[in-house]
Amino acid sequence: MRQRDINDIDRVIAGYILSSDEADYKDIIKYDQRDEVRDALSGYRESTISWYDIKPDDNVLEVGAYFGALTGKLLDMAGHVTAVEFSDFHVRALRDRFKGRNNFDTYKSEIIEDDDENIDIDLPGNYDIIIFHDFQDDFACHIENDRIRLKKILDKYMSFLKEDGKALFILDNHFAEEYIPVPGRINSEADKLVWSWSYKDIVSFIEENGFNYKFYYLLPDYRYVCDVYTDEELPNSEKWAYLKHASINGHITGISIDEKMRLSNYISNGFFPFYARSYVVEITKGGTLSEIKSVHIDTIERLTDHPQAPVSFDISSMDRDDKLIDKVRAVQIELLRELKRVCDANGLTIILIYGTLLGAVRNGGMIPGDDDIDVALSRADYDKLMKLQDQFGEKYFMQTPWNDNAFFGGYSKFRNKETSCIYPQNWWVDCCEGIGIDIFPIDYLYEDEGRELSRRKKIRFYQRLLYAKAYGYFDRHKDMELLEWKSYKYMGKPFGREKLADKLYEYFTAAGIFGDETSSKEDSDKILENSEDNNSSNKKSKSKKSGRRVGICSHYMNKNFMILDHDEKVYKKLINVSFEGMTFKAPAKWREVLEKRYGGGFLVSMGWDENKWRHGYYSVDVPYQVQKPHFRNMTKPNTGGRPAVLFGDRFVFESYMKDNGKTAKPVLMVEMPDMWASLGRQNLEAKKKEDDGEDSSFKISDKLYKDIKVISWDDFQKESVPDMYPVIASMDMHGTEEILRSAGMEEYYFYIVDRTWLHKANPASIYNEYYR
Repeated sequence: MRQRDINDIDRVIAGYILSSDEADYKDIIKYDQRDEVRDALSGYRESTISWYDIKPDDNVLEVGAYFGALTGKLLDMAGHVTAVEFSDFHVRALRDRFKGRNNFDTYKSEIIEDDDENIDIDLPGNYDIIIFHDFQDDFACHIENDRIRLKKILDKYMSFLKEDGKALFILDNHFAEEYIPVPGRINSEADKLVWSWSYKDIVSFIEENGFNYKFYYLLPDYRYVCDVYTDEELPNSEKWAYLKHASINGHITGISIDEKMRLSNYISNGFFPFYARSYVVEITKGGTLSEIKSVHIDTIERLTDHPQAPVSFDISSMDRDDKLIDKVRAVQIELLRELKRVCDANGLTIILIYGTLLGAVRNGGMIPGDDDIDVALSRADYDKLMKLQDQFGEKYFMQTPWNDNAFFGGYSKFRNKETSCIYPQNWWVDCCEGIGIDIFPIDYLYEDEGRELSRRKKIRFYQRLLYAKAYGYFDRHKDMELLEWKSYKYMGKPFGREKLADKLYEYFTAAGIFGDETSSKEDSDKILENSEDNNSSNKKSKSKKSGRRVGICSHYMNKNFMILDHDEKVYKKLINVSFEGMTFKAPAKWREVLEKRYGGGFLVSMGWDENKWRHGYYSVDVPYQVQKPHFRNMTKPNTGGRPAVLFGDRFVFESYMKDNGKTAKPVLMVEMPDMWASLGRQNLEAKKKEDDGEDSSFKISDKLYKDIKVISWDDFQKESVPDMYPVIASMDMHGTEEILRSAGMEEYYFYIVDRTWLHKANPASIYNEYYR
C-alpha cells in the first residue's frame, strides 16, 4: 500500500492501454508475451474474482487495482466500482483503460511514509464489498510497528464499508509448497518469505481486529484459477483430476504430479491451509459470510498430458541432528528470555542483529535449522549488563573476557551451566562450556580514517594476546602462522588476563561510549589526541570528527580490519519486532542492516546444506562439567592400561589404528547399527564393497585389524569386557553416543580425527571430506 515504483515495463503497459481498446489486448499479448504484460492485460485474470457472489447493485471498492486486471470483470458484475491506486501514473492508466465505462471512477491514495500513520483519502459513499490486493507485501507481520500501521490503514478503508458489507483480501501464500527451498531447485520467489504472512499470521491479525472470516483456496493459484475450495470442502482424490497443467496463450502453469501428491498428503494430515498457493480471505463484522463451499471454473484450457518434469522433493535432505537442535534452540530461547527479564528490569535495550534479526523479520523467530542467537546493546547498556551477574538465576553464567579463560574476541556469551556446547579450541581450557547465546556491544568508531585504522590495529593486538593467553597450547591460531603466533605467546606472558582485557576495553571505547548521552564526542576524540596513535598519517586525514559511525568491534579483527559500520541513527531509531513470542528492538532500517551484512540476496531462504556448521558439540541433558572429560586425550587416548573397546564405524577405526594401534590397541571393535543409513550415502556401501571385495559384510581385511575381534552392536550386548575403556570412534558421534547412553553407559571417550568434526551437523559431510 505504498507508492509503486514506475519501471519501463509499466510505461509499456500504460502505452498499450493508451493506444488500444480492451478488445485489442489479446492481439497485444500474442506478440508481447512478457509475464507483466500478460498479467496486466489478459482476460484470464477475471477468474480470480468471477466465482464470487457480487450482485448487480453492489457498490465495490478495489484497493490496489494496479492496471485493472480485475477491474473490468468487477465492472461487469457490480453496479459501480471505485478503484484506488497510489500513484498518479496508475490512476491515469486506469482512467484511460475504462474511460468508456459509466459505472467506474478512480482515486489516488496519498503515499504512506514510514513515519506517517495517516491516510489522506476521502471516498464517496459506503461500499458493499472492498477488495484488497496483496495487502501484506508492504508490511512485515512480525514487526509490531508494521502491524499497528497496517491496522490503522485498514481501519481507514474499512470505515467506508457498510455495516453488513464484506472485504476480500487476495493474497499469495509466501509459505506455499512451491516456495519451500529444495536442493537443486532455483526458487526465484523465495525472497517473498521475508514478509512471513503465513496462514497462522493472517488468522491472528484478523482475529485480533475482531472480524469473522472465511478462507478460499484458489488452485493452481489466484492468477490461474481452475478451482476454488474452502475448509468446508477441500479437494478429494476425484477432484484432483482438475488440477492438470493449464495453457494460457502458450503460457504453461499448473501443478506438477509430485506437487499434487504432496498437496494430497497435506490435506490428509491437516496441513493444506498452510501450504495452499493462494488465498482469498473474506471478512465481515456485521454481515453474513458467503455460503460458497467449492467452485469449478471452466475458463482455462486444460492439458492432461503436458510433458513437464516433476519437481523431486528429497525428504532425506534434512540435518542429521534436527531433533537435537530443536532441543538446543529451546535452551537458547530460554536463555534469551532470562536475559530479557534482567534487561527489562534494569531499563536496558536489547537489539536483534545478524541472523537473529533476519529470523525476526522473516520467520518471527529463529531461522529454521539455525542454532545461534545474536543480540547487541549499546556500549553504555552493555557495560551496565556486565555488572548485573547476581540478578540471573543460579544456572546462568555471563562469560566475559574478565571472568573466564575462554576468549572469543571481546564480546560475551550468556550460558546455561547445566548443558554442554563443547568448542574445539576449549578442550584443554578450564572454562564454562554450556549452551549459550552471543551478546555484542555497539561501539563508536572514529570518523578520522587514520585514527580508526590505528585503533583497530590496537584492538587486534590485544585480541591476539588474549587468544595466546587462553590457547597457547596450539601451534598456530586464527590467521597467525607459527612464528607470529609464538611471538604473541611470549609477549603476553608478563600480563594477567584481566589486565589485557582492560587494555582491550580501552581501545573498544576510545572513540566514546555509544549510548551514554552525557559522553561528549569532542571529549572522547581527545582521549588519544596526544597518544602514539596520533601519528603524522592521521594528521593528513580528511576529518577529525569522531563518534558519527558505530559498529561491532568485538569480533576478532582479521588482516583486513573490517567492521560492519553504520550511522549511529541506525541503532538509535528502533522499532518493535516479534521473536519467539517476545518483543525486542530492531533497527528501523533493518533492510539496510541485513543487506550490508548478507548482501542483496539476504531475503532468499537458503536450501538444505549437507555441510552445515554448528557452534559446538551439543548435549542438552549433560552438563559441560560431565561432558568435557569425555573429550580428554582425543587423538591419543590414555587408557591407563585398561582394555580399549572402539564403538563406531570402520572408517574411523582405520584412522584410530594408524594413530594408536601400538600405544592403545583395542581388544574389540563394535560396529554401530544403521551407520550407513545415518550417513545417508549409497556410495558408502560401494566403498565398503570396494574395500572388502564382493562380500559387503564387515570383515578384517587389513593387517591393522589382525587379531582384533569385530562384532555388531547386538552381539556386543552379549559380550563382557571387564573394566573396559570405551572409545567412540565414529563419524556419527552424536548417534553413537546416544546409543551408548541409552544402554546405560556413562563412561566413554571420544577419538576424533579432526576437531572440526565437532561442528558438523551431518556425518555425510565428514565422510565426503575425509575420503574425497
